[in-house]
Amino acid sequence: MSPITSKKMSKSEFDDLKRREVERDFVRISTASLMINCSESYIKSLIINKKINSYLPSPKVRLIEVASLISYIKNNTEVR
Repeated sequence: MSPITSKKMSKSEFDDLKRREVERDFVRISTASLMINCSESYIKSLIINKKINSYLPSPKVRLIEVASLISYIKNNTEVR
């Protein structure tokens, strides 16, 4: 049996890993609207009414939490 060797992760590999993890957890407004087949203005109204969680990491980028979007879809009573 060979010994387990640990490879030190470079900063760029670590940053890439963090980016991929964030991409799975958060999407932009345009992607969220495509995910649930609605307009971007409807997604923005959901954000304003605090129906889904979103974050503003920079002034021009708004990220929506995918888990929050899925939860909204499952619990939405408007269309039932």
